[in-house]
Amino acid sequence: MENNLEDFLEEDMTKQVDDVLGTNDESYYGRSAGEVLEELEESLDGVGNDESYILYKNKKLKVRFALIDEEGSFIFEDIKPETFDFLLLIGLDKKDKFYFDILTKKDAEKKVKGSSITFCKSDFKFGSHLDYKDIENYIESHS
Repeated sequence: MENNLEDFLEEDMTKQVDDVLGTNDESYYGRSAGEVLEELEESLDGVGNDESYILYKNKKLKVRFALIDEEGSFIFEDIKPETFDFLLLIGLDKKDKFYFDILTKKDAEKKVKGSSITFCKSDFKFGSHLDYKDIENYIESHS
């Protein structure tokens, strides 16, 4: 399933979540960001679907989400570098703060252990803010 990068990433993560779940969806409000994030991932990716990605300038961008664990780590699972050109990692801590990073396929292959990648907060290149232009610039400069 292809998704368009411009449709997925416009201004900030809040807008993306609202666009995917709908701002009029009453069930969205009052839920934790983690619950919303899980629903966003399912709507984007499907469960166990290796064919889901965002196609941007003929490059496959895979998106993975993780919630911070008790040790302060983000464990991104089901990482299969053969299914993407770039990997967008989105982490969420217990205070509902987002963390972002983008990896090339080559960088992901170096970091993956089994089928997961573990990050701590300081590992994220983009910290808590990422917009469409950051992703566009990264993909263009690493293609």
